[in-house]
Amino acid sequence: MTEEKFEVCTYLCPMQAGIFISSTPALDGSVFEKTVIFIAEYNDKGALGFVTNQPFPRGLNELVEFRHVRAFPLMQGGPVDPEHLYFVHRRPDLISGALKWTARCTWAGILRQRSG
Repeated sequence: MTEEKFEVCTYLCPMQAGIFISSTPALDGSVFEKTVIFIAEYNDKGALGFVTNQPFPRGLNELVEFRHVRAFPLMQGGPVDPEHLYFVHRRPDLISGALKWTARCTWAGILRQRSG
């Protein structure tokens, strides 16, 4: 199985969905200092991205709704909507209503209960 290759954006890279961007020293001292953001959506209405390199202080199984699942690390995601949990994943068969970003990367949706 081959791993999907993601483009890492530099100063000359056009902004588009499906890329990672990295903060510059100009953002030091801000909420975006030393962050890597996955751009999920980019259009004339704006952009949607998720911070991918800053761990959340609790694991998935430490959240009440997911106390029955295995321990799994969470990332901060972003400063804009910290009250919601978004899943960036590669298993659209397990999460209904998932939106496709790239050939193998989807996000959001509601987890289906699995038996067994």
